[in-house]
Amino acid sequence: MGRRICMIPGISQLLRVSLRTKDTVESQDTYKSRVDNVLDQSLLIEVPLSEKNGKSMAYSAGIEITVFYFGLDGSKYIFPSRVLSRKNEDVPLWEIALPRLEDIERIQRRNYLRIPAMLELSLKSLTRGIQFLARTVDVSGGGVAFTCKKEYRMVQGERFQCWLAIPFRQGMEHAPFIAKVVRIVPPKEDMDHQTIMLMISVIKEPEREKIIRYCFERQLELRKKGVL
Repeated sequence: MGRRICMIPGISQLLRVSLRTKDTVESQDTYKSRVDNVLDQSLLIEVPLSEKNGKSMAYSAGIEITVFYFGLDGSKYIFPSRVLSRKNEDVPLWEIALPRLEDIERIQRRNYLRIPAMLELSLKSLTRGIQFLARTVDVSGGGVAFTCKKEYRMVQGERFQCWLAIPFRQGMEHAPFIAKVVRIVPPKEDMDHQTIMLMISVIKEPEREKIIRYCFERQLELRKKGVL
């Protein structure tokens, strides 16, 4: 864990908020929110909602909070803040203090969260003239696993141009990237589908952020259902 000068969260950035007690120890309850606007000295955020029961965080001007979010590089960023005011506009908002850049702490993520998910994946080999659609088994910011018929003879180390369809509440988005085959699991007896594991080798960080955001939101959804 280390410090460096970091960018502040931008508009629409997903946030997690926790209340800080008088002895500065973070509480166990976390609330989700999103940045609505960035002002000169403050952030306007949506009213934080509990991840446990969906209830709004109790408002009190001056309370100290801890805010964390995941950046485009996949790292976790944390900063201390306090609630300044409440704005009753079209959407109820809270105004919180904008941190100094040097007060934002970056925690580099060594491993990406991997979540089971059946998403549509389009693949095109960069060395052979094959192109096909597949369904993922799981996804993460670092790679995906998918199944396909054994007639597609996969080669260890082969690179593919991929397009991953990601369903968000606001609509479908796509994340393009280049990935290479790192593992091939042959079909089980009397089965005709093999499992292929890909590691992402080339991707723009905004595209990786889409995948990371989906994994995070999907994890919360599965936890609510008692699956994870």
